[in-house]
Amino acid sequence: MTATLKRGTQGDFIIKASVLNGHVEFTGLSEGFYGYSLGDDADADGVFVRWAFQNNRLQLSTDRLGLYPIYYLQHENQLVLSNSVELIRQHQPLTLDTEAVAIFFRLGFYLGQRTAFKGLCRPNGQLQVSVSAGGLELSISRPAQSQVDNSDFEQQYCDLMHHALQPLAGQTAALYMPLTGGKDSRHIFLSLHQAGLKPDCCYTVSVLAPHYNDDQQVAQQLCQRTALMHQALAAETKLISSEQRKNLLTNFETRDHSWATPVARYLDTRPAGIVLDGFGGDVLSQSSIVTPEMHSAYHAEDWERLVKLIARPNQYNNSWLTEAYQDFIIDERELAEQLVAELKSFTGTVNPVAQFYFWNRSRRTIAISSIRFMTGHSLAYFPFMQQQLVDFLFSLPPALYFSGSFHSRVLQQLAGDLATVPFAASEQPGDTLSWWQWSRLLLAVSWELLNNSVIRPRLRVKGVLQALASITDRKKLVSFVHFYRKLGFLNQLVRYVK
Repeated sequence: MTATLKRGTQGDFIIKASVLNGHVEFTGLSEGFYGYSLGDDADADGVFVRWAFQNNRLQLSTDRLGLYPIYYLQHENQLVLSNSVELIRQHQPLTLDTEAVAIFFRLGFYLGQRTAFKGLCRPNGQLQVSVSAGGLELSISRPAQSQVDNSDFEQQYCDLMHHALQPLAGQTAALYMPLTGGKDSRHIFLSLHQAGLKPDCCYTVSVLAPHYNDDQQVAQQLCQRTALMHQALAAETKLISSEQRKNLLTNFETRDHSWATPVARYLDTRPAGIVLDGFGGDVLSQSSIVTPEMHSAYHAEDWERLVKLIARPNQYNNSWLTEAYQDFIIDERELAEQLVAELKSFTGTVNPVAQFYFWNRSRRTIAISSIRFMTGHSLAYFPFMQQQLVDFLFSLPPALYFSGSFHSRVLQQLAGDLATVPFAASEQPGDTLSWWQWSRLLLAVSWELLNNSVIRPRLRVKGVLQALASITDRKKLVSFVHFYRKLGFLNQLVRYVK
């Protein structure tokens, strides 16, 4: 039987609870449900947080993977919870956790439950909270790994995706399909086609050179062949302001996805609906990041080698920081110790390095963008994260996972007469900035560089000169902004807590 999709509230919330003399002081909405669930019971599938305060007792729980972003501050018997760091900051001063930020600066993601702010935690699994006259209880858990049927993995994958999409069959809300030239969106697209479910619109974002625009051509071919509407969205050109807005909305959890600002604008103009997000398919079925070498090093307990594979050197970035901000450069031994401790927490799982990346990187720096930044007032729906499907992917045999062809074979099985539509191959150059767009971006970059307190003064000038050199090749300015975004992120974060 297919579970019913229940859609929750959109927007931000904050709730507070404390226990004083056997009484619970509570502030905020007495009940809430944000995200979506597939069913109403305590173990319902989905991506959500929900709570109720009644009879002097607060009960709160999140989805089993902790995908819905929620943050908590706990001090003895006092608890603050919110999906927005900005709301928390308005109620309580925040200070930077320089070590956590230094790790983020190096890796591009936080480890465990840490965030950019001292004491502020993002649960690394399902959060369950109970606050009553007897005190405050908080627990975090992850789903146990299940066994998979050893027969016909490709067919199982096809069937499970079909099942994951069935809750959409009875929906009257508009369906929006982000379509790229990659495997994850193709998997959802082909499964929808096979099930007779038609998105109201597919869309693809153009990108700026030196990146490539194959995604748009591939998506257009797929939509033409299936008689679906396709919307090409112009590339974002205000790269500095879009980075800053994205950082705030994603609670300083990701450096990625500011390119998708046009998606947020587009979906804000469309009727509220459901966005089919391909999150999780890559890291859990055929990753370009998780390598057989990493897997081998893990099982050989060659932690030194594994740390080097995960934490690539970035001394060039470090050299830009002023003496006053050297705390944001993590000591190599401390980084190794924390990385190894987190890696070891996945011992006993089928594919521990993939699990490490899923829980620390993908779940936090990628999924959050759809939930809080890219979907406007529409709801992000994650087919790959439905319980049976994600449990299947968690348990894939490593030999299959590292074959480099498993997901491709699944798509071939689904494709039918669409098998001739290619995947993106980095052949079509991205859009070029117009003179006006380049000039405006150059001014924004120069202003940000000259006012960036974390960069050494002489290097601020050097950066401006590097940006000016793009006058003969405008795509160089795009490349420079891509490099600069780490330093811009850090500068914005430092200003944020002042």
